[in-house]
Amino acid sequence: MIELKCTGTSYLKDGERVESEGTPPFRVDVHKDLLCWFSSYYDAALYGQFAEANTTSFTLDLDGEAARLFVVWLYSGRIITLEEDTTFPLYIFADKHDLLALRRSIITHLARHGKGLESDTAVDYCLAQATLKKLPNSSALRRYLIDLYIHHWSPDVEEGWGSIETHDYKTMSKSFLYEVMCGLSRKSTEKVRRFCPCHNNPCNYHEHTSFKEWLSSQYIFHPCMLMSKY
Repeated sequence: MIELKCTGTSYLKDGERVESEGTPPFRVDVHKDLLCWFSSYYDAALYGQFAEANTTSFTLDLDGEAARLFVVWLYSGRIITLEEDTTFPLYIFADKHDLLALRRSIITHLARHGKGLESDTAVDYCLAQATLKKLPNSSALRRYLIDLYIHHWSPDVEEGWGSIETHDYKTMSKSFLYEVMCGLSRKSTEKVRRFCPCHNNPCNYHEHTSFKEWLSSQYIFHPCMLMSKY
């Protein structure tokens, strides 16, 4: 077993993130083999050439709520929140620690349950920008957010989701907005909106390297079946 811990103790309450007073930092033991199965980063840290034999724990760059969601996903394969301010930091963590399966799970979850499904709403721009600053331009989540803004951002719905007009233009991501505007210029009719890529085909953002790799990912499998008991 290996201990995962983090120093953050915040959690979501009525959509707002607050610090939990008197709550001990997040700590939990997980199976080494399961963690390494999903992440080459942790596999190298535990079993690689430069691994330290006395490694007994890892400190996650996550708050308490996101860390809990990560462990739930690790053992169940499920994302159990609709809050982007939790799933986006989890995606950044997955990108940093080479957790491709987690990135795919988050994208699929967003496509099935996220913004834009029932109304013209996009992810809050402040949250989107803060997330994109920590991801490479090639990130699948960046492509997803661009498509989300192209097909579901409504300038008429302000003081809430997607409030670009109230944002300081000097700090805005020019490349992100440029790609959104280019997409909007190509967007034409209701037909395009009905078949938006951000909700109709999550595989657009799954980072498949080939058709063979895509085909192999269609089979549901969880490595708990092979996991050793330590």
